[in-house]
Amino acid sequence: MDLEWLKSKLPTERHNLWVNARKRADTGDPKAIAWVEFIEQSGLDYRSNKSLTLDDPISKVMHRIIFSPEGKQVALTAITQGLPPLAKIDPLLQAALGGDYTKHNEGTVQAGYMVTNMMRQMGYKPIGSKKLPPDCVARTGQVFVRDRGNKPLL
Repeated sequence: MDLEWLKSKLPTERHNLWVNARKRADTGDPKAIAWVEFIEQSGLDYRSNKSLTLDDPISKVMHRIIFSPEGKQVALTAITQGLPPLAKIDPLLQAALGGDYTKHNEGTVQAGYMVTNMMRQMGYKPIGSKKLPPDCVARTGQVFVRDRGNKPLL
C-alpha cells in the first residue's frame, strides 16, 4: 500500500477501490480489511458522492441495525417514552459506524428515512417531529403513533 499511489487516483477511483475492498472485507479477507483501513485512514476523499445511497455499504449496515429485532425494540421503547424512535436508534448507529454515521454524508437523513419506513411497516404513522437528545448525531426525528387504519406488515 502506497499513499503516493493512492493520492494519484481520482476520488471516484479511490471510491471504487474502497467499495470493492469493503465487499471483500465483509467476507473476512485480511488484505481487503487492510485496504479498507488504509483508504479510510489516508485522509483522502474516497467518496464519489458525499451522500449515501441505499446500496452503499454504510447504508446496508444502517438498514441491518434499524430493522434488527434490537432496532425495532428500542424504537418501540422510544415511543412509550414520548420520544422519536431515532432517539434510541441513533446511539446504535453511532456505536456500529462511528464516523461513518454523520450528517455530512447525509447518514442522518438516511437513518430518518429508514426509521420512518420501519415504523410504517410496523403499523405506525408520523405525527410531527421533535428535537433529539444532544448525544445524538441527528438533530430531529419523527414522532409516531399507532395507525389504527393500517395493519402492520411485520
